Amino acid sequence: MVKSIYTSDQTAPYLFLNRIIKPGKVKQRLYKYLECLQKNNIEPNKIKEVLKSLKETGCSYAFVANALVESFINKNNGQYDDKKFQELYGLSIQVDDDTIDSSILMVDIFSKLYNLSLFNIHKYDVRYYKNAKEAAKKILNVDIDDEIEAIQELFNNGYMMDYTNDKGEIRFVAKNPINISIIGTYSEIALKLFGIQSKNIKIEKLIELCKENNITFEEKYKQPASKLSGLTLDSINYWVNYYLNKSNIDLSFYGDEKTTTMEESNDFIKYIKTMKSNGKIIGVSAPNNSNVLMINSNTGESISITTQQKGHKMTLRDIDSNGNILVDSYGKDYVIKKEDIEKIVFIIVDVKQKLNKIEKDNDIDHITK
Repeated sequence: MVKSIYTSDQTAPYLFLNRIIKPGKVKQRLYKYLECLQKNNIEPNKIKEVLKSLKETGCSYAFVANALVESFINKNNGQYDDKKFQELYGLSIQVDDDTIDSSILMVDIFSKLYNLSLFNIHKYDVRYYKNAKEAAKKILNVDIDDEIEAIQELFNNGYMMDYTNDKGEIRFVAKNPINISIIGTYSEIALKLFGIQSKNIKIEKLIELCKENNITFEEKYKQPASKLSGLTLDSINYWVNYYLNKSNIDLSFYGDEKTTTMEESNDFIKYIKTMKSNGKIIGVSAPNNSNVLMINSNTGESISITTQQKGHKMTLRDIDSNGNILVDSYGKDYVIKKEDIEKIVFIIVDVKQKLNKIEKDNDIDHITK
């Protein structure tokens, strides 16, 4: 049985790294964080930068890690089976014989997604011929004697004349590109598209390669915070399930993505309690500039957790008899008063084990041929 569970604290890995004196348990936990960073190809000179970014933007990652770990542990007896957890999630969060740390999973998620972007790739079919008649024959497999008619037939089939190169050849371009989405680092995209192996390709080089090969792209979700932060559940679902792609877990986040009025609060609290009793994991999200206060359960100290630019995500633990919300944040217990319920958003998390494990990678064959 697990005696100690460290819930996710996005500040802990960075603070542990910078502590001059590291007690035994801190060292054990830090080593686990560093193992995740190494496994996910974070360069040694980037470790401090990555953990600082997690500290500043990682509340959503902490919430996701808490949800995954909480869904696994038996609610009745606290049973934890590290071998089984590894089968489901692909890593160990065990610190020692009786201690687990959700922050290990948090660091693994954050560091795996850290350098990735979503690229919407547009590959244009470009061909060169001496005239439109030759183009119609080669592209459409039709014989047309008249040049104007050939141009019209090519246009009707999605090809336009562009310009003449210095060899006197006419460029014909398909109006509609082949579109595909690929996730990766700049180097991974260069390898997938062009077969070029390099550890540190810069964005300028990638743009140059794409231009040479008649490809354009849009890069999305470049920053770590943009993947899981904010109130956009579609984004969270997309990136978390990308992370879990080769695991045995399916996960979905859902909710109204809106705050609840005081008039609705009593009914909504009943709904949340029902969801929790049905085994669902509940998140609490305070939008930016909402001025929600967390009250330390031990000291009574009030902490303002949102700013004009940043919101905050937490894990709901319970709702007390007065309607106050008990949350886990930064690895500690806090209370949010009932009167603040109209400022927050509830998120329902559904975690299920896959019936059949299916591994698949992005299919990009048709764009690279």
